[in-house]
Formats: sequence, C-alpha cells, structure tokens
Amino acid sequence: MSPAPEGKVALITGSGRNGGMGQATALRLAEAGAHVVITDLARDRPELRQDQTHGLGDDLVAMQVFAAEVERLHGGRCLAMALDVTDQAQAELVVDTTVAELGSLDIVFNNAGATTGVGLFVDQTEQQWELSWQVNAMGTRRMTLLAIPIMAAQGGGVIINNISVGGIVADAGYGAYSATKFAVSAITKTVAKEHGGDGIRCVGVCPGVIDTGMAVANRRLVAQLEGITDDQAWDLMVDSIPSGRAGEADDVARLVTFLASPAADFINGALIPIDGAMTP
Repeated sequence: MSPAPEGKVALITGSGRNGGMGQATALRLAEAGAHVVITDLARDRPELRQDQTHGLGDDLVAMQVFAAEVERLHGGRCLAMALDVTDQAQAELVVDTTVAELGSLDIVFNNAGATTGVGLFVDQTEQQWELSWQVNAMGTRRMTLLAIPIMAAQGGGVIINNISVGGIVADAGYGAYSATKFAVSAITKTVAKEHGGDGIRCVGVCPGVIDTGMAVANRRLVAQLEGITDDQAWDLMVDSIPSGRAGEADDVARLVTFLASPAADFINGALIPIDGAMTP
C-alpha cells in the first residue's frame, strides 16, 4: 500500500497565507502526488485581523502565483480559488468547481480559522463570539457537509480538521476560541462514527505553539496576562514546550499528509496533538 495520497484531489481552506499551515500542507500534498486546491478569503475582512501586519489571504493573484509554483515544482494540478467559509454559495461553487475540474474530492483539510475568540472571557463581545463560531465551527461544518455525499458516492475520503490544542484542553484567555474548537472536536468524532461505514475518515490535528502569523493573538494574550512585551511572551511560550522549540507549519503539514494517506487507514475519529508535549 502506498504511503502517499498520490493522484488524490485535496481541497485546503485557509491556505492563502505565506508561511501558514495551509500553504505548507499544499506543498507537502503536492509533493506526495496529490492535486491540490488552495482557497482563502481573497478579500480583506478587517474584523478577522488581530493587527495590520497579519494578512489573511486577501490577494487572489498572489495565491494564483503560489499555485503556479506548486505545479512547476511537483507536476500535478493546483488551483487557487476565493473562499470565505462563512459563505454557503461560495463554498458550494468551490466544491463543485473542484470536482468538475479535477474529477473528485478525496481529501479536505479544514484549516481556515479565526482567532477573534482569543481574549479574556469577561472582555469578549458577542460579536467576537459569533464571528469565532461562524468561521471555526460552522465553516468546518459547511465544508464537511459538502464533502460527505461526494466522498460517500465515490467510496470514501478523508476529512482532516485543524482543531488546535484549544479544542482538547481549555485554558485562561481562550473562552470563545476554545468553545468553537471543542465544537470542532465533537464534529470530528461524530462524522467519523456516522460515516466510517461510507469509507470516510474524519480526524483532527491539534497544533500547539506554531510559529505562524496566527500566533500573534496568542503572544498578545500572554503579554497581557503577564504584563510583559510580545517578544518576552513568545520566549515564555516557547520555554513552556518540553521539546524545546516552537512548532513550524511544516510539522503540521507532514502530519496532515500522513493522515491523508492510505498508511493511516485505521485512524478515524482521533484528535492528535502536535505540540511538543505541551498539553498534559
């Protein structure tokens, strides 16, 4: 049995950010022989940004350039499309286009997420809770619901949800965020139990401290709680990791690529921490 998802079609949400887990996963899956669809907002949503330096995949042209480079490097197809996972019509269009252009939908990596729910419980507004819920939980639900009938009809597929350790361990300062991520943990296990018989696997990856743009919110929160600078907060976060370093986007990408492969055929419904032993 091949250890790689060769010839499969993978759709990755939230994969328009340079240096992010989505782009790293696109590269790894393409290297393994998969055809890849990268998607992201392709427009600015300021309410999702923690600060002006944290881009959110709002440049479709840049995504298309990245897709062309993936094709040049690895030879398979790579498409770039705009996708706001809170938009049902856009989600349907992306899935329909993927199947029409590439012939199937074998792998979905629900990577799109918002950190708007990071902050002290008493400080979080209803709008922040709602936005966090719509992106993290309902966005994952939406893409999963669209994928299930296609995968079931073709005899199977793999849905991988990027949950974070915030979906398996609650901590101070992550109330709205963790609530949505615990919901994704439940979605993951439910889909695995209800659709394992259709040949569909649904698993969750739970990254800890990963050195990407999304870590901005985490270090800001730690700085606020501890009364220190952002740089000092980052050092404190890294020092708390038994493995002695922060994770990298490619660490997550390699795990996702393995889980998407036939080598992981009996892994279903699992929530897999990738955090350097940070969680208990």
